[in-house]
Amino acid sequence: MLYISPPFGNYINLQNTKSIHGTFTWERRKGIIHHTLRSLRPVWGGWRNQIGLRNWGIRNVDFSSEHVYSISAIHAEDWELMLTYLPSHLAIELNLGCPNVTHKPIPNELLSEFLHKFHPQYLQVKVSPEISLSELENLFEIGIQKIHLSNTLGNDPRGGISGKPLRLKNLRLVKKVRKMSDIRIIAGGGIYSSDHLKQYHEAGATDFSLATIFLSCPWNVPRILQEYTKL
Repeated sequence: MLYISPPFGNYINLQNTKSIHGTFTWERRKGIIHHTLRSLRPVWGGWRNQIGLRNWGIRNVDFSSEHVYSISAIHAEDWELMLTYLPSHLAIELNLGCPNVTHKPIPNELLSEFLHKFHPQYLQVKVSPEISLSELENLFEIGIQKIHLSNTLGNDPRGGISGKPLRLKNLRLVKKVRKMSDIRIIAGGGIYSSDHLKQYHEAGATDFSLATIFLSCPWNVPRILQEYTKL
């Protein structure tokens, strides 16, 4: 599957792709326009942003089975609230690695409950590019069958970094995960050309996500869509 990641997935729907809406939190977090304009800046080979999960809140969303809904927690108890609130027929992405927001990770018990409520085929987990091997092993042991690599790089205090720096990091991460497990791997970060798509595929990715290409070189999207059909 070829996904369109947030925030672009909120607005862009293309044939033969699946849009990821979000990332949504339990409570509304104002200031998305302000934080986008203030922090979105081009960097070497990519972009920097400090949007920090600004959104209109999960309870203000009209759900559709055609999309994936990305969720994250600001407070530990938010995970349980969203677990209870969300309809079980939805496709869900648990965003566990946003670099702009500090929150406690989801407890293993709750993660297991998400797997029980949402079919593993429709539950994916998005992680930080800095995730440790022990953290990955924990996800596999719990039963996660689809992992999204990855969120933006968090080594800049001015915001998360996407684009080429993230792609170079994620290519190594995809190879490590493929050696550890045969789960589905959604690879994203700096896919700006059909060659980048092939690099991720050769590293072991089964699925892919597009994001800042819609800022950097949207004219390359048709070529990537065409290349994806050949994989």
